[in-house]
Amino acid sequence: MALHIIQISCGPDSFSEIIGIGSAKVAWDRLAKWFLHVLEKHNYVDWSVRVRTYLMAHHLWEIIEATSHPPKQEDDEAVFKAWSKKNSMALHVIQISCGPDSLSEIIGISSAEVAWDTLEKKFNSGVDYVQYEALKKAMESGDWNTAEEFLKRQPDAAAAKITDYGETALDLAVEAGHEDIVEKLVDLMSEEDLAIQDIFGNTALVQIINSGNYRMAACMVRKNNNLLRIKDSNQDIPVSKALFHGETELARYFYSLTPLEHLTPESGFHGATLCYRAIYNRSLDIALDLIEQCPRLALALERDGSSPLYALADMPNAFRSGDGLVFWKRWIYSYC
Repeated sequence: MALHIIQISCGPDSFSEIIGIGSAKVAWDRLAKWFLHVLEKHNYVDWSVRVRTYLMAHHLWEIIEATSHPPKQEDDEAVFKAWSKKNSMALHVIQISCGPDSLSEIIGISSAEVAWDTLEKKFNSGVDYVQYEALKKAMESGDWNTAEEFLKRQPDAAAAKITDYGETALDLAVEAGHEDIVEKLVDLMSEEDLAIQDIFGNTALVQIINSGNYRMAACMVRKNNNLLRIKDSNQDIPVSKALFHGETELARYFYSLTPLEHLTPESGFHGATLCYRAIYNRSLDIALDLIEQCPRLALALERDGSSPLYALADMPNAFRSGDGLVFWKRWIYSYC
């Protein structure tokens, strides 16, 4: 019964993560790990947003945000049992979303609220974003001279999260469309820095896709090709997201650099989703190349439960033989 409840509460993407699992506990753990980010030394803000959202969605946040003391068993056993169950579930979610360092901080703690508070005190840096105000304004206005002077004084600021949304200077430069500054920042940053995600799970490369700026995207991917494997907040990889936004040339560039093994059905729904979107986008060169290299993708399910074969069947106008041509055009076509 518990497994059935979990299954019917899933969308297509999350359901694909637990197909074949026969245990409610294993399914719960798999979904939690799929949705949550592991807490490490420098991602507390991202982690806390995701875990809080998850706990709220499952009616468990009240355990963390309790305004009164936990109930006592001797006062009301039924109330205590209900509270104890929710506390255990909330604590379990916190524990499985911790990395080795963060988990070691809460081993032995039996209260979800205490575990949460302990992690907050340990990992929440309490960054004062006001200190980055000059850098933020320089990024937004395109003032590289001011930004360069700031970064000389504070070199670590190049990879620091400088807004409440976990954005870096690179994110702000991308949003403002300052190509020259983006390239200069990329030169200053390490490969790992380019993979930094904001609180929504998006890298700076994802922000670029929204504008379709090939030059900015290329300078990042040249330095860190692994950016093409990082999923955004909607579980899309860059090549698929580019097609979704109609940025065909950018998608072709990303596709040429995305390893095939990352697009096979065994690696998830990304390949089928890419093929499905390529067909609807009329980027049939991408779809054909994908299916030629991995024929299984034709029948594989994309993120919303359809397949590339369905997309082809749904688009007869993509082929002249399926078009409703007038007589003289059909006559000409019959001799082509």
